[in-house]
Amino acid sequence: MTRPLRALAPALIIAAAAGCGGGSAPAPPSPPPPPPAWFQGRAGGVGASVDLAGVDAPTRAVRAALAGRPGTVAVASLVNLTDRRRRVPRLVAVLGDGRRAPFVSARAALDGVPGPAAARARAALPPDRPLAAREARAVPVVLAGHPARAVVGVRMIAAGRPPADLDPVRPSG
Repeated sequence: MTRPLRALAPALIIAAAAGCGGGSAPAPPSPPPPPPAWFQGRAGGVGASVDLAGVDAPTRAVRAALAGRPGTVAVASLVNLTDRRRRVPRLVAVLGDGRRAPFVSARAALDGVPGPAAARARAALPPDRPLAAREARAVPVVLAGHPARAVVGVRMIAAGRPPADLDPVRPSG
């Protein structure tokens, strides 16, 4: 080895040991967290949870009637925590791009949908009415045009109260 190269050898060894010179690529970014499984919270005397993948008989019937149409059928569980009747709160999805989209009652989503599957779904739905004092009720709700994976938040708007963001609950494991 010539004298100038011998003088550079320690610097080259140190640089190689430190990872300089393109030896390794940067670590890939962490994958995004899984979408929330459901949202829960309370406002205006009403507790609510919205399960984006919930399954019960009415929800299965609504999904069958709306098969082939883009959107999400979720289960909204509502609890009137007061001793007075309460209107059913409005639920609004917050999408990953910041837009908001309303959940509508399954009954409203089925308006104008023909066929026996839609008739069975309508028959399986609870009536649209206010929540009685201390009543708990599960109802299917529909988010038209948006998949569950696009939902990053749910806002509940109860009559006479400021909107409340429901807390996301992510799957464990």
